[in-house]
Amino acid sequence: MSFKPTLQYNGNVSRYLYTQTLNRVFDLAADEACWEQHSYIGTEHMLLAILRVPECLAHRILVTLRMPLAEVEARTRYLFRSGPTPVRKSELYYTPSGRHSLLLAIEEVKNGCNKVSTGHLLLGLIRQPERSCSGCSYALAAAVLCRDLELDLEAVRQELRSCQGHGGDMNGEP
Repeated sequence: MSFKPTLQYNGNVSRYLYTQTLNRVFDLAADEACWEQHSYIGTEHMLLAILRVPECLAHRILVTLRMPLAEVEARTRYLFRSGPTPVRKSELYYTPSGRHSLLLAIEEVKNGCNKVSTGHLLLGLIRQPERSCSGCSYALAAAVLCRDLELDLEAVRQELRSCQGHGGDMNGEP
């Protein structure tokens, strides 16, 4: 079972394809959610999945920008608690902030790119505004990266542009 979300973008089902690496990140995000016994896939699960794939563009960008990856993981895990009961992958759903992050990633796709990459997802995670509802924190990935570790959106965007074209196509990853 694949965990890539289906999205509506400008009223239509998304016409964008995802890189193989981004599909792998979606699958790993589902694994992270199950491991934490969460019934949902949120931005925090996507960020943790990116950290597990060192060859992905988003991971390489974080390394290039000297983000302390162990600290990113530790801070992300600290912000949420494990759920009370085990969850099967078939029960998972994407949170609204997770889906919104992916829509923001689609907006970041520029000329020459024919697929949404993990680099685009990283931009979507960072652009996702932090919200809170009933004491629950949403957009945890953005909170960790931007507020806590001061990752700059424009620096990520610039690094993505410089990486595109490496790896066989304008996406920078397979």
